[in-house]
Formats: sequence, structure tokens, C-alpha cells
Amino acid sequence: MASLKDFLIHHKQKTITLEKLEEASLSLGATYEDFCIDMRHLEALGVLQRIASKGQSLRPEGFGNGYRIHRHLLLEDHHKTLQKYRLLFHEAMDLSAYYALAKEAFSKDLPYLEKLNTYLSTQGLPEEGAPAPLRSYALVGNEKWIQEEGGKELLTRVGLYDALRIYPVADPLMFAIHPESFQRAHHLHLIVENKTTFEGLLPVLRETAFSTLLYGQGKAILKSIELFPLQCPLEGTHQFLYFGDLDREGILIYHLLRKRWPVALAVPFYEACLQKAATRGKTYQKENTEAMEEFFASFSPAKQAHIKALLEDDFYYPQEILTAKELQHLWRNTPWTT
Repeated sequence: MASLKDFLIHHKQKTITLEKLEEASLSLGATYEDFCIDMRHLEALGVLQRIASKGQSLRPEGFGNGYRIHRHLLLEDHHKTLQKYRLLFHEAMDLSAYYALAKEAFSKDLPYLEKLNTYLSTQGLPEEGAPAPLRSYALVGNEKWIQEEGGKELLTRVGLYDALRIYPVADPLMFAIHPESFQRAHHLHLIVENKTTFEGLLPVLRETAFSTLLYGQGKAILKSIELFPLQCPLEGTHQFLYFGDLDREGILIYHLLRKRWPVALAVPFYEACLQKAATRGKTYQKENTEAMEEFFASFSPAKQAHIKALLEDDFYYPQEILTAKELQHLWRNTPWTT
């Protein structure tokens, strides 16, 4: 059960009234007698320091009406615990992130941290990569832990995710490759959301400056893109461009993809769509403000206003609004590298 100490650790202000302390204690299930015992203990520890200007309560216990909170004294035990485990755990495990987190976060993660320590102490860091389910089972006995139950976040927190050479399991990334691009020092990659656009562009891939054409398959690209370095280990630098439906869902996919992968908009394709008559529909799609702002930043103020007005009136542009001939002309003749 949570205690008055726990309440004070999470209390953001540096001072607190006696009334607030009592309310917090009683709300946590303590009796008034328990509250008085806790108050005397916290005063004795120096965690709660009376504010003289606030005066003293008229109750017989004689507590102050207001207190200054010395929160660092409450965290000393937690920090000592972290220091103890830092000495016990394998040297590859970095516990420093837990100093900025509530002690409950460490307590929740501790069973998994102990399993990680056992693995590392007996096996060491792996020299070869492994799919996430296999590595997950070897680490904690649960093949779903890394990808579905928060394991990736924990491993990242302690600096182990990359060191454990984990590669994700997702549906294979579908793409076409320019056979003469292998020796290039810089590679351009175009990701398109829909199959029709992929098939429309595919015939002229060898006539462009691009090394690959990737089929995003809607939101599937958010996972499959992680396999790109394994499926297409081209040496050199890489630049990824994205073209999807100009609607709220397409904009959201781009936004989510940017959180996972370095990608920019293939703006000329979108600008070509804006020259066409928009389609009404997809009123069920929800707007993500952050995604919209990120998307608009790639366009001039005039085009931003145009797109905003269209979306607000429930119009959109599907990729298919551009014919195969138009797509191919843009892809071949736009100076993408400037």
C-alpha cells in the first residue's frame, strides 16, 4: 500500500500544508493515529521541516501548519539500492536512467533485470544477431517480451538493445532495386503507400536516380522498414522519400514513419496532386495535430492554406489521382538530388 512517503516523493511543490498531508494520508487508507506516527517520523528524519511563519496547529499533537519538503532525503534509500545493484549486475547494464524515475519503475523492472544479469553473467554479449522472439526467450523465457510486452523499452533504458544484436520480426519489406545502383556512393529510396502507385512507377525505376522503390503497404511500413538494412545492405549514404495519400491517414503514416526512420516528403508528387480536382470523403479519419504541422512544414504558406482548407472541407487526394504516365514523368524528370 502506498504511504505518505510515496506521496511526498511525487508531490511536485516544495512546500505543503498540514491539511494536505492529512488528506493524503487518510486517502491512502491510514488512520489518524497512523498519520501522526508518520508525521513524527518524517519530522525526525528531516524530510518535513516546519515553516515557522505558518505557525503551529492548535491540535494537541502540535504539528506545524506548513512544511518545507526535503525530497532528496526520501530518495537516498532508492539511490543506495541502485548503487547496490550497479555493483551486483553485469557491467554492460547501465542503471543510470532509474535515478530520474520513480522507485516503482525500478521495482517493476527488477525481475527482468535480474534475468538479464543471469544471462549476461553466463553467456556474455552475443556475437551474432538473432530475431527478437528468439533473443527474448533466451533472455527472460518469454518470446513475446521484447516486441509486445515492453522489453524493447527496458533494454533500451539500460543500454542493452543494440548490444544484444536484436533484429525485429516483421513481414518482409517489399521493394524493387535498380540493378546498376550497387556502386553508388549515395542512394535515393522512394517509399509509396499504395500498390497501384508502386506498379505505376516500377517500369521506369532504371531510368531514375533512385536505387530502390519500396511498397509501404499502408501502416505495414512502420515495422517492415526496420528490415531494410538486412534486406538491402547497400554501402554508402541513404536518403528516403515518402509519397502517400494526401489525407489525414496518409499524413499520420508519414508522421509515425519519421519517428522511426529518417525520411522526408517527396513533395513534387504531392504538388502534382494539388493541380487536380480533390475527392470528397474519408470523413471518419481523425486529425493528428502534430502530424499535420509536421506535414505542412514541407510546403509554402500558400500551399499549406490550400491543403488545410481541403481537409477541413473533407476533401482528399488519393495517390491514384496521378496516372502512371504522370507518375513516371515526375519521377524521371524531377531533380531529386538538388
